[in-house]
Amino acid sequence: MTGDHVVYPAACAGMLSWMLRGLFRSPEQIVGRFIKSGDTVLELGSGLGFFSLPMARMVGENGTVIAADVQGEMLALLMAAVEREGLASRFQFHLAGERFLLLDIPQIISFTLAFHVTPQDRGP
Repeated sequence: MTGDHVVYPAACAGMLSWMLRGLFRSPEQIVGRFIKSGDTVLELGSGLGFFSLPMARMVGENGTVIAADVQGEMLALLMAAVEREGLASRFQFHLAGERFLLLDIPQIISFTLAFHVTPQDRGP
């Protein structure tokens, strides 16, 4: 939990990469038509990289994926996956604030994805 919002805990992050998830919601099918080689893409709430890793393959060696998340633990897990996949040169990581992105980037962003990142208020 961060601030007033409930976020998916990094300790349970493995469930986000459940193998069957890709069968029902293929990142390539969902965003593939919007991303081309050389693009710079931004993912808000990147988690373990269900979309970020495929997008890194889509942007190719000359493209960039900016992975932003409010949880440093999630970014650390994603960084490890990026290293294992040999995609580190295509990534920038950003720890976002709870209420503000606070992102200063010099390049133009070709595509932005915020998929299933709506926080839930705790209520009164």
